[in-house]
Amino acid sequence: MRLVKRYKINRDVDLIYAKRDLSNFLKREKKELVDFFVFATMELGTNLIKHANGGEIWLLEQDESFLLASLDEGPGIKDTSWCVQKGNTTYKNSLGLGLYSLSNNEAYEFEIFSSEDMGSVFLLKPKIENSEVFFQIPYLNEKYSGDLIVKKNKFYLFADVSGHGKKAWQSGQFIKDFFLKRPVTLLFCDEFFKDLHESLKKNSLRSCVICIAENLPSKVNLCGVGNIGIFYKNIEGIKQYSFKSGIVGEVFTTSSSFSFEKENAKVILKTDGIDDNVIREVLKNELSNEMTAISVLFFSKRNDDKSILIIGE
Repeated sequence: MRLVKRYKINRDVDLIYAKRDLSNFLKREKKELVDFFVFATMELGTNLIKHANGGEIWLLEQDESFLLASLDEGPGIKDTSWCVQKGNTTYKNSLGLGLYSLSNNEAYEFEIFSSEDMGSVFLLKPKIENSEVFFQIPYLNEKYSGDLIVKKNKFYLFADVSGHGKKAWQSGQFIKDFFLKRPVTLLFCDEFFKDLHESLKKNSLRSCVICIAENLPSKVNLCGVGNIGIFYKNIEGIKQYSFKSGIVGEVFTTSSSFSFEKENAKVILKTDGIDDNVIREVLKNELSNEMTAISVLFFSKRNDDKSILIIGE
C-alpha cells in the first residue's frame, strides 16, 4: 500500500481544492469511481470542517485499488452508528454528516473508529473477499525511510534503521537484499543477525532493530532483537511483550523468541516512537487491519517514519 494524495482540510476552500485535485488525478479511472470519490471527499471533508475543527483526507492505493481515509483529532463520536443513519444525509452542497450513502455503497466498505480522547478515522475500502491479513506502514515507496517490511514466502522481516535520510535508506535497502538473498529459518536466527551485524559494519552502514516473523496457518513465530514492541490481542484481551535490548550493527545481544496462536487474534509489532497507550486504545475496538494501521499511524502524531506490522485474522 502507498499513500498517493494527502489533503489538509480546515476551510471550505481546502475542500474545493481537494475535490478538484482528486478528480483530476483520477480522471483516467472509471467515471463511477471518480464521481463516488469526489462525493465521498465532499462528505468527509464537510464532516471534518463542521465537527472536528479540520483534519486530513488521504487517498491510498493497494493492489491497483484505491482507498479513501478521513482523519481528525476532534472531540470523537460517542455513537458511531448515528453517523450513518438514514436521514443524516444532506448532500445538496455536502453539508452535515451525510455518511449514510457511503456506508451503503455496494462496492465499498465504510469503517469508523472514534475515541472521545483521540479523534476519529473514517475509511472507505473496496469490498474484497479473502482480503490480505497483512498491512504495512510506512509505505514502501517512502524515500529515505529507514523503516522496512519485507515479505519472503511465509517470512516477514520488520526492521527500523537508526536515523533518517539517505544513509538510513541505503542501509534499509542493504538489509532488504540481505534478507531476500539468504535462506531463512528461525532455528538459526542468531546466526542470521550476527552475519547481518558484521556485514553492516563492513560496509559502514547503520544499525537497526529487527524482527523476523514466521506467518504459519495457525500461529506466528517471532525472533528479534531491539526496541520493537509486541502486542498480542485475542478474546482474553491485550498482552504486551518486548525483545531483549540490543541493536544489530552496533551492539548485538542474543535475540528473543515468541510464539502466538492466530485463531481470533492479532499480533502487532511497532517501532519506537508510537506510544504504547495509542495502540492499546485502538485495539480496544474491533477493527480491520487497514483501520488499525491507519489509526495507529495517525494518532502517533508523527506519520512519516513510524512502522507497524499486523498479522492475524
